Amino acid sequence: MQLEQVVLLADDLANCDSLTSYPNLMAWVQPGGNAYLMTNALGVAGKAKIVEFVKSGGLYVGTCAGWYYSSTAYYWEYNSGYPDAGLWHYPALLGLFPKTVEGCTHTTLACRLSVVTRSHARLLSLPFFFS
Repeated sequence: MQLEQVVLLADDLANCDSLTSYPNLMAWVQPGGNAYLMTNALGVAGKAKIVEFVKSGGLYVGTCAGWYYSSTAYYWEYNSGYPDAGLWHYPALLGLFPKTVEGCTHTTLACRLSVVTRSHARLLSLPFFFS
């Protein structure tokens, strides 16, 4: 089976009626970055389209900040003293993984991955670390 990658930006998502506009789309892959900036760029309308896609049988794969984006809220650098540390709860988080998750709590970062389908959500903590 050969897979074709299609890159959709926030504007592409905003300008389509739904992800069914892409009839061969099997998975939405959300990479790392900044979950706060993702929620702002994709917005409530983008969230609704991604959630509709997953509830219709599509697959969501999120790594790093894409993992946080799939949750209902997340802790980031909790008790670290960084200015942006604490509990973050944005209305535009997907909520596909229906839990508050915890991110990096110290200087060693563990990579995490979320895999969400219509019938279940799974969290995988991958066995490698970045210092």
